[in-house]
Amino acid sequence: MKSADEVVNYVNSQTTKSQYLSSERKADQISDLSAFSHGVPSFIRFGCENSGVDINKYDKSDFGMLEAGKFLKNAFLPNKSQVDLFSCNAATPIQNLRLDFRTEASLIQTSLKLPNLVNSLSVSTGATVTGYIGRTDYSSSGNGQLPSGGKTGGDYSPTVRGNPVPSIKVTSKNGKNKAN
Repeated sequence: MKSADEVVNYVNSQTTKSQYLSSERKADQISDLSAFSHGVPSFIRFGCENSGVDINKYDKSDFGMLEAGKFLKNAFLPNKSQVDLFSCNAATPIQNLRLDFRTEASLIQTSLKLPNLVNSLSVSTGATVTGYIGRTDYSSSGNGQLPSGGKTGGDYSPTVRGNPVPSIKVTSKNGKNKAN
Protein backbone atom coordinates (compact mmCIF):
# COMPACT_ATOMS: atom_id res chain seq x y z
CA MET A 1 0.00 0.00 0.00
CA LYS A 2 1.30 3.40 -0.92
CA SER A 3 -0.53 5.62 1.55
CA ALA A 4 -2.40 5.69 4.84
CA ASP A 5 -5.59 6.32 2.86
CA GLU A 6 -5.08 3.01 1.05
CA VAL A 7 -4.76 1.28 4.45
CA VAL A 8 -8.05 2.88 5.54
CA ASN A 9 -9.72 1.92 2.28
CA TYR A 10 -8.59 -1.69 2.53
CA VAL A 11 -9.74 -2.03 6.13
CA ASN A 12 -13.14 -0.57 5.26
CA SER A 13 -13.77 -2.22 1.89
CA GLN A 14 -11.15 -4.93 1.18
CA THR A 15 -9.91 -2.82 -1.73
CA THR A 16 -7.52 0.14 -1.85
CA LYS A 17 -9.86 2.01 -4.23
CA SER A 18 -12.89 2.71 -2.00
CA GLN A 19 -13.32 4.06 1.51
CA TYR A 20 -16.92 2.85 1.80
CA LEU A 21 -18.04 -0.28 3.60
CA SER A 22 -18.30 -3.06 1.02
CA SER A 23 -20.51 -6.14 1.03
CA GLU A 24 -17.28 -8.16 1.12
CA ARG A 25 -16.18 -6.44 4.35
CA LYS A 26 -19.67 -6.78 5.86
CA ALA A 27 -19.41 -10.53 5.27
CA ASP A 28 -15.85 -10.68 6.63
CA GLN A 29 -15.59 -8.25 9.54
CA ILE A 30 -12.21 -7.75 11.19
CA SER A 31 -11.60 -9.65 14.41
CA ASP A 32 -7.85 -9.00 14.78
CA LEU A 33 -5.56 -6.38 13.29
CA SER A 34 -1.90 -5.72 14.10
CA ALA A 35 0.49 -3.05 12.86
CA PHE A 36 4.26 -3.51 12.84
CA SER A 37 6.11 -0.36 11.85
CA HIS A 38 8.12 2.63 12.97
CA GLY A 39 6.22 5.16 15.03
CA VAL A 40 6.38 8.61 16.56
CA PRO A 41 3.87 10.01 19.07
CA SER A 42 0.37 9.02 17.91
CA PHE A 43 1.53 8.22 14.37
CA ILE A 44 2.45 4.97 12.68
CA ARG A 45 5.10 5.78 10.09
CA PHE A 46 4.60 3.09 7.47
CA GLY A 47 7.05 4.80 5.10
CA CYS A 48 9.75 5.68 7.64
CA GLU A 49 13.28 4.73 6.64
CA ASN A 50 15.01 5.21 10.01
CA SER A 51 17.18 8.09 8.83
CA GLY A 52 16.56 11.81 8.71
CA VAL A 53 13.07 11.44 10.18
CA ASP A 54 11.40 14.72 11.04
CA ILE A 55 8.26 14.44 13.16
CA ASN A 56 7.03 17.74 11.73
CA LYS A 57 7.21 16.51 8.14
CA TYR A 58 4.06 14.70 7.03
CA ASP A 59 4.30 11.79 4.62
CA LYS A 60 1.29 10.26 2.83
CA SER A 61 2.09 6.94 4.51
CA ASP A 62 1.80 8.45 8.02
CA PHE A 63 -1.20 7.00 9.88
CA GLY A 64 -2.45 9.15 12.75
CA MET A 65 -5.58 10.07 14.64
CA LEU A 66 -7.17 11.68 11.57
CA GLU A 67 -6.80 8.48 9.57
CA ALA A 68 -7.97 6.37 12.53
CA GLY A 69 -11.20 8.36 12.53
CA LYS A 70 -11.85 7.21 8.96
CA PHE A 71 -12.13 3.55 9.94
CA LEU A 72 -15.74 2.39 9.85
CA LYS A 73 -17.04 0.70 12.98
CA ASN A 74 -19.06 -1.79 10.91
CA ALA A 75 -15.84 -3.12 9.35
CA PHE A 76 -14.99 -4.60 12.78
CA LEU A 77 -16.73 -7.34 14.77
CA PRO A 78 -18.80 -5.56 17.42
CA ASN A 79 -17.32 -5.88 20.94
CA LYS A 80 -15.01 -8.70 19.83
CA SER A 81 -12.23 -7.16 17.75
CA GLN A 82 -8.65 -6.58 18.90
CA VAL A 83 -6.13 -4.13 17.41
CA ASP A 84 -2.48 -4.27 18.52
CA LEU A 85 -0.11 -1.48 17.55
CA PHE A 86 3.50 -2.61 17.81
CA SER A 87 4.93 0.67 16.55
CA CYS A 88 6.81 2.91 18.98
CA ASN A 89 4.81 5.63 20.73
CA ALA A 90 1.33 4.69 19.45
CA ALA A 91 -0.10 5.62 22.88
CA THR A 92 2.20 8.62 23.41
CA PRO A 93 0.12 11.79 23.06
CA ILE A 94 1.59 14.39 20.72
CA GLN A 95 1.34 16.87 23.62
CA ASN A 96 3.85 14.74 25.59
CA LEU A 97 6.51 15.07 22.93
CA ARG A 98 9.90 15.18 24.68
CA LEU A 99 8.35 16.21 28.02
CA ASP A 100 10.06 15.37 31.29
CA PHE A 101 7.85 14.31 34.23
CA ARG A 102 8.57 14.28 37.96
CA THR A 103 7.22 10.76 38.46
CA GLU A 104 6.24 7.79 36.34
CA ALA A 105 2.75 8.05 37.83
CA SER A 106 2.38 11.63 36.58
CA LEU A 107 3.59 10.58 33.11
CA ILE A 108 0.97 7.82 33.01
CA GLN A 109 -1.83 9.96 34.46
CA THR A 110 -1.19 12.81 32.02
CA SER A 111 -0.80 10.49 29.03
CA LEU A 112 -4.03 8.62 29.69
CA LYS A 113 -6.02 11.87 29.72
CA LEU A 114 -4.72 13.22 26.41
CA PRO A 115 -5.76 12.10 22.91
CA ASN A 116 -3.55 9.45 21.33
CA LEU A 117 -3.69 6.99 18.44
CA VAL A 118 -4.64 3.99 20.62
CA ASN A 119 -7.63 5.85 22.04
CA SER A 120 -8.69 7.24 18.65
CA LEU A 121 -8.68 3.77 17.08
CA SER A 122 -10.71 2.38 19.96
CA VAL A 123 -13.36 5.07 19.54
CA SER A 124 -13.62 4.73 15.75
CA THR A 125 -13.57 0.92 15.55
CA GLY A 126 -15.19 -0.21 18.80
CA ALA A 127 -12.21 -2.56 19.17
CA THR A 128 -9.97 -3.11 22.16
CA VAL A 129 -6.72 -1.43 21.11
CA THR A 130 -3.24 -1.74 22.64
CA GLY A 131 -0.07 0.28 22.10
CA TYR A 132 2.88 1.76 23.98
CA ILE A 133 3.90 5.03 25.54
CA GLY A 134 7.55 4.86 24.55
CA ARG A 135 9.51 2.61 22.28
CA THR A 136 8.73 -0.93 21.19
CA ASP A 137 11.46 -3.56 21.40
CA TYR A 138 11.66 -5.89 18.40
CA SER A 139 14.72 -7.85 19.60
CA SER A 140 12.63 -10.94 20.44
CA SER A 141 10.99 -10.98 17.00
CA GLY A 142 13.87 -13.03 15.58
CA ASN A 143 12.84 -15.80 17.98
CA GLY A 144 9.24 -15.81 16.81
CA GLN A 145 7.91 -13.65 19.65
CA LEU A 146 5.85 -10.51 19.34
CA PRO A 147 7.53 -7.17 20.08
CA SER A 148 7.30 -5.89 23.65
CA GLY A 149 7.80 -2.63 25.46
CA GLY A 150 11.25 -1.08 25.44
CA LYS A 151 11.89 2.23 27.20
CA THR A 152 10.72 5.79 26.90
CA GLY A 153 13.18 8.46 25.92
CA GLY A 154 14.82 8.80 22.57
CA ASP A 155 14.00 11.62 20.23
CA TYR A 156 10.25 11.72 20.81
CA SER A 157 8.97 10.02 23.92
CA PRO A 158 8.69 11.41 27.45
CA THR A 159 11.12 10.83 30.32
CA VAL A 160 10.99 10.91 34.13
CA ARG A 161 13.52 13.23 35.79
CA GLY A 162 15.58 13.20 32.61
CA ASN A 163 15.74 9.41 32.40
CA PRO A 164 13.93 6.83 30.31
CA VAL A 165 11.55 4.45 32.08
CA PRO A 166 10.15 1.13 30.84
CA SER A 167 7.57 1.69 28.11
CA ILE A 168 3.99 1.66 29.33
CA LYS A 169 1.47 -0.57 27.59
CA VAL A 170 -1.90 1.13 27.19
CA THR A 171 -5.19 -0.61 26.47
CA SER A 172 -8.19 1.37 25.27
CA LYS A 173 -11.68 -0.08 25.18
CA ASN A 174 -14.66 2.03 24.21
CA GLY A 175 -12.39 5.06 24.30
CA LYS A 176 -11.32 4.49 27.93
CA ASN A 177 -7.57 4.16 28.47
CA LYS A 178 -5.80 2.16 31.13
CA ALA A 179 -2.14 1.40 31.70
CA ASN A 180 -1.24 -2.26 32.01
